Amino acid sequence: MTAAAVPFVVLAWVGPRFLLSGEVAVLLVLAYTVHITLTAIRTCLVRAIGRPGLETRYSWLATVLNVLMTAALAVPFGVLGVVLGSAFGLAAGSVYFVVLCRRVVGVDESRLPPGWAMTTAFAVAVTVGGELLVRTNGGYGAVHLLLACLPVLAGLCIAMPLLTVSSGRSDAPEAAAAGTGSSTTTEAACRTA
Repeated sequence: MTAAAVPFVVLAWVGPRFLLSGEVAVLLVLAYTVHITLTAIRTCLVRAIGRPGLETRYSWLATVLNVLMTAALAVPFGVLGVVLGSAFGLAAGSVYFVVLCRRVVGVDESRLPPGWAMTTAFAVAVTVGGELLVRTNGGYGAVHLLLACLPVLAGLCIAMPLLTVSSGRSDAPEAAAAGTGSSTTTEAACRTA
């Protein structure tokens, strides 16, 4: 949702002369969103179970891919090529870390709350629709930047209650205590690792 709003927000903030900044920001927001979503908890897990080498492996892959892709894309695509190479390296390294955690540690996080795709699509649609509406005034500067943030807030306000309702899991501590929650799989994998 944030990535969908970034070009509009940059345009509202600094005007049309800096549209490239919006494109760069979108690529970076998407890459870091993938990275944080896929690696944050897993990084804590592999450190906690004494397997930090897994984190090192994915970091090395991400760095090598970053350098190779940046070098390959810089000349033909300029600044966007550099950013795209960096974004690709970061995202690919993050996906590799997920594979490592599944294969080596046995982490299985395949369960997503029902309705998450529709909730996300609805929040993005509200955000983009609101941004298009806000952009009809055509100005830029601090006031327009604040106005451009309103559709993002609307999308977040819509998404949060729907995600809370759709997850339906308020029994996580009880499920873990009873041995029926998803933490049992992780605990068992940690004991055998």
